[in-house]
Amino acid sequence: MNFFFRIQEAYGKPRRTLDLQSHTGRAAKKMLRKEFMKVKIHLLRMGQSGFIKKSSVFELFGLDYIMDENLNLWFIEANTMPALHGKTRAHKDLFIEILGGMFEIVSGLLRSRAKRIISYVNNLTGEYGIDVVDIEKRREEFNEISKNYFEDEFLPKSSYGFYKIVDENLDGVERYSGLLAEECLAF
Repeated sequence: MNFFFRIQEAYGKPRRTLDLQSHTGRAAKKMLRKEFMKVKIHLLRMGQSGFIKKSSVFELFGLDYIMDENLNLWFIEANTMPALHGKTRAHKDLFIEILGGMFEIVSGLLRSRAKRIISYVNNLTGEYGIDVVDIEKRREEFNEISKNYFEDEFLPKSSYGFYKIVDENLDGVERYSGLLAEECLAF
């Protein structure tokens, strides 16, 4: 089921509805998803100095937004300890799906890195035995393989509705999925 429909089911229908299957509804949904992503990127950039950048460490934030009649999205607050208890079955199912997706992302990154490191160590010991030749080159190689990115077999399922919006392995606007303008990166 579409993620927007699940949220609507969990929290009730708004006073003014938009048929998300119509041409206008699909365009609005695409535009809103992009705006949500931009807000999340700006929030991450503002708070990134306080984050521990390891794939074995993760945080779940609850972000509250409000939308006006012109479909302008306004950020209200970020909750560092969002309430994940459901009042209805739809709430509970939505939270289970969100947490399942989050754990799949974290475990996928860890499993991807472990696969690369095990392969690297096996190649190194097979080629050189215990003595490691050219230690600086080996450190550079190790730093490259221990970056956070998914191996194909550990990619999260698309059904969770998660989208990568920041990739620390890239530079410039590509780091932010092309969603930020170049002038935003100056800050």
